[in-house]
Amino acid sequence: MQPNGNIPGTMGRPVAGAPVNNVNVKPAPVPTPPPAPKPAEPAFGNGESVVEGKGGKKTGWILVVVLLLIVAAGGVGFGVWTWMDSNTQKDALNSQITSLKQQNNSLQEQLDNGGVEHNNPIIQSLNSDEEYRVWLSSSIVDGKEMRIGIKDGIIDICSIYETNGAFVGDCTIDGVSGEIFNVVEFGQGQDNSDSNIGFIMTDGSVYYFPFVEAMKNNDFSIKGKLNVDGFVTDAIEITAGPTDPGVAGGYGSTIFILKDGTYVKFDETMLK
Repeated sequence: MQPNGNIPGTMGRPVAGAPVNNVNVKPAPVPTPPPAPKPAEPAFGNGESVVEGKGGKKTGWILVVVLLLIVAAGGVGFGVWTWMDSNTQKDALNSQITSLKQQNNSLQEQLDNGGVEHNNPIIQSLNSDEEYRVWLSSSIVDGKEMRIGIKDGIIDICSIYETNGAFVGDCTIDGVSGEIFNVVEFGQGQDNSDSNIGFIMTDGSVYYFPFVEAMKNNDFSIKGKLNVDGFVTDAIEITAGPTDPGVAGGYGSTIFILKDGTYVKFDETMLK
């Protein structure tokens, strides 16, 4: 017979093998993780996204088109600059070529003269107590003559006198550029009706004006330079005539002496 009381040592504890609780326990549900945040869209500053929605895509295409236009404009500008720069370089090269040709001609002239560049001299006083002038007293036109004085390479005096020596007035000669070596009257014919006044320069060129015309019009401006093929160093007066003394037809003329020792006789084709 079993005792009706509790089994010693089991007071307050469950008996092995007996269920602890008759209530069915369900497992706790696993929480669903929150959705991952969307990556940030590019934006300028703190403004709205430049590619968000249809408006953002449109803005992006506009930027692409603008960039392409800028690149195209830059290409055109570079092409224009290159073309202009090439023309500038071409002009500079042509200028250098012209300068080198001039230097070469100058050096060739020096070689032809034994290595010394030749220029007509400026006639200046060799004595501090004196002054030199190169003078020209012209032929007579309507009872008057012209007197020109060259001092230190420039026109110092230009005056008109009557044949009796009475002073008429001063004259002004415009258009001579450079330093003057000599002043001469030149021409060709049996009288002085076509004579000219010429200024032989230190560089061998000859400025001139028609003498008789200038005296009548009181205009002594230079008309140009003589078309002489060479460097003029001097001018002398000659008479020319037929070889047969029985034939008339002599006349006066001017011979221009050139630097290389040759000379040419004046003719009207030398006048410009």
